[in-house]
Amino acid sequence: MMLPWTKRRLRQSHHESHQGAGSILRDVVFGANDGLVSNVSLVAGVAGASSDSNNVLLAGIAGVVAGAISMGLGAYISTKSEREFRLSEELREWWEVENMPLEETAEIREIFAAKGIHGETLDDLVNQITRDKDLWVRTMMREELGFSDEPPKPMISGFVMALAFAFAASLPVFPYLFWGGNQALVISISLTGFGLFGL
Repeated sequence: MMLPWTKRRLRQSHHESHQGAGSILRDVVFGANDGLVSNVSLVAGVAGASSDSNNVLLAGIAGVVAGAISMGLGAYISTKSEREFRLSEELREWWEVENMPLEETAEIREIFAAKGIHGETLDDLVNQITRDKDLWVRTMMREELGFSDEPPKPMISGFVMALAFAFAASLPVFPYLFWGGNQALVISISLTGFGLFGL
């Protein structure tokens, strides 16, 4: 029997690869939003406690670095956990297809009957799916368990999250490179507002 991951590699070599844009967009928006809000709060707090713009600048840069590392690692770990859970569910589906084919066939039939497919069309569809075990498992993963066709990518998710956070968190800090006092704070808050509106 061909192992699931071997089949996936063969399949990927014959099909166009599409990046999960929705997942990347989620990481970008979440990372950037958190970077803007958390760092403008930090910068405003330090600016209220100290009139020295260098202190505000240093605190802001520290917030960028610490936040980017934290958000990037958090996204990596959570996505890796999601990927491992998906793999365990996929292996379980493979076992069920191999050892409980009648029950799994009945589940496929119920899934598509609930979508309004009946009669010979349903019979043909069920036969087509259950004839190819790889297709069968992928269908169960998507239709029964709600997984997307492509597994999450921890490294990409972590990198995108960290980069989005760092870029957005730099906006509230940027004015303190050139101005100081209330003028820098007003520009910082304005840039943050424009950033949030842009998101």
